[in-house]
Amino acid sequence: MALDASGTLALSEIQTEWGGSNPISMSEYYGDGDNVYDGAADGDGNAIPESGALDISDFYDTVSALPLTISSNTNNYNIATAVGNAGGSLNVPVLLTINNGVTVGSTSHSNPAMTTGTGWGANTFVKITNNGTIQGANGPAGSTGSTGSTGGNGSSGGSGGQGTFAGGTSTGGNGSGGSNGAAGGTGGTGGTGSNGGVGYAHAGGSNLTSTFLTAGTVAGGNAGAGGGGGPGGPGGPGAGGGGGGGGGSLYGSGIPGDPQGTVGGGGGGGGAPNGPGGGVSGNGSPGSAGGSTSGGAGGSGESRPGGSGGNGGTGGSIGNGGNNGGGSSTRHCCQGSPGSGGGAGSSGGTGPSGSTGPAGSAGAQSSGTVGGL
Repeated sequence: MALDASGTLALSEIQTEWGGSNPISMSEYYGDGDNVYDGAADGDGNAIPESGALDISDFYDTVSALPLTISSNTNNYNIATAVGNAGGSLNVPVLLTINNGVTVGSTSHSNPAMTTGTGWGANTFVKITNNGTIQGANGPAGSTGSTGSTGGNGSSGGSGGQGTFAGGTSTGGNGSGGSNGAAGGTGGTGGTGSNGGVGYAHAGGSNLTSTFLTAGTVAGGNAGAGGGGGPGGPGGPGAGGGGGGGGGSLYGSGIPGDPQGTVGGGGGGGGAPNGPGGGVSGNGSPGSAGGSTSGGAGGSGESRPGGSGGNGGTGGSIGNGGNNGGGSSTRHCCQGSPGSGGGAGSSGGTGPSGSTGPAGSAGAQSSGTVGGL
């Protein structure tokens, strides 16, 4: 509590406010001495002398300061909280000393390493002798970008092979290959790195003055790096290959006078998506067109007593080759061979990686009005 601003002031009142020993001597109360801090002043701003004549009136409207010392490493130091823990008042000035080799840090870039806190009375001050380090927290890196989208499927399924017969026996037509899948999408851009934390924050408003008598090291945290770009998306699967056409053949027993002739193979099914089914040159059934994801069914081969044409192969679903066509059968001779299924289209290439996100900003050494930095 401040001493009276005028009138009679006893030495014992000065001792009660500023400390000291008995017997009381005025020499104990020079400024920057054992009991009076450097820069102590009366209510009119006149400094208490550090040498020479010293009068009781020099102590009108003066108030002693609460000494605080940080002697070991700590984080998120709040001066107002420390005053309360020491049993002090926020209406009394504070002399804070950070010992040599001590670091005051922060557990988060969102919090300053040291803050005055709030709730200070009018005309109070904090004077800091920093023989150590006040270091704001580094900002965390940005998040990694998202993975690119999967490339589209191949756009055109392979055509089914033709179920054939053209005099004697015949080989079914081969299904054609599906088209290639599309390339994957570009990965997402990495997130922005966070800003570094503030070293010292003056949060006491105009009631409080913050001054560093010894600056020491006071620094904001480093900026967070930008997040890495996301990986490119996988390529889309190729379209399905068309099914092979069924082989043609002869029918009949081969005995003179018995009926005999030719039978045609079925057409191969179309590959997905939407590959056309294979046609026929004989009397087999054409293959079905491929659907959006599944291949079409192969057509049935023509059947007669003593011989049958081969069935067409099923078209391939997305990413798969078509099935081979079926072989013909006969009691006579000369079976036709089935056609081969077409291969699936190649998968699309992996998309390019995304860009690295921008870095954050370095944290400020201090915020608010701070003297001595």
